[in-house]
Amino acid sequence: MLRVGILAVLSFQAAACELPALPKAVYIEGRFSDLEASVVESAIDQVNASLVEPCLGYDGLEYRGILDDEDGFSPYAFADDFHVIYTLDEESEEYSWLSCTTGRGFGGYATLQDVLMIANLDEIRGLDARIEGIESDPDLAMDEALQTELDGLLERRTSLIDFFRHVILHELGHHIGLTHNPDDDALMNADSRDDTLDFQEADRDAFAYVRGCRYSE
Repeated sequence: MLRVGILAVLSFQAAACELPALPKAVYIEGRFSDLEASVVESAIDQVNASLVEPCLGYDGLEYRGILDDEDGFSPYAFADDFHVIYTLDEESEEYSWLSCTTGRGFGGYATLQDVLMIANLDEIRGLDARIEGIESDPDLAMDEALQTELDGLLERRTSLIDFFRHVILHELGHHIGLTHNPDDDALMNADSRDDTLDFQEADRDAFAYVRGCRYSE
């Protein structure tokens, strides 16, 4: 089972302090696969379309692509000049630090100041290799077992990509100032459903509240 979960560690109370101004440029580090990078970019577009841009007075986050960051993520340097989305290996010292600090072994981490971190979706890469092998098999059209296996792999791959999108959207919500939302349907609910792939009315209400803006009728 994929060991990626949703965990936001925020050192603020959104309604009680001044939030950083929007918009802000968001980068990714180079270790993301092309697929993961495309999901991140489309998730940023979705945050803009669903939450930020319709709220009068705000421009959206700006996706800047890969940042040439030789030093990588440091848990002790949040307040630099860049907002970066990092990906962590579960065997890394940074991931161990995160797990020990939060008491949780999950891969999602968001702050207002600097970074989002999501553990790699290595399982997708393994699935892609197997899918490519089956699709290139000359007996595929005549082998019912191979076709059944392929269908299962494609379904699993779609599910993993959707879950990755869900986590990214949730963490981006924290990054722009949203805490966990008590509304059961909200994407920002702490226990939101994995198949919740867009922000809900409760999320928009929260964004308008913490950012002091309003949505057009």
